[in-house]
Amino acid sequence: QKVNADYLASPGAAVMVVDDQLAGTMPQLVQQLITDPQCLEKMGHAAASLARPDAAAHIASLIMDQASGGQHG
Repeated sequence: QKVNADYLASPGAAVMVVDDQLAGTMPQLVQQLITDPQCLEKMGHAAASLARPDAAAHIASLIMDQASGGQHG
């Protein structure tokens, strides 16, 4: 989970909160985010920059390639 969270948090697409700080941090963090549209916009742009719209097709192609012994185009 941490690797996935780091992937999103590093470029600013998410805020990472560790489990043992969740209860004490979450209400304040949510309040801060919903009252800061500029921050949410920046997070949205950061998330969009990570998007891989062709990911499913790429993975399917890799699987087909492996299944056909490397003969799939």
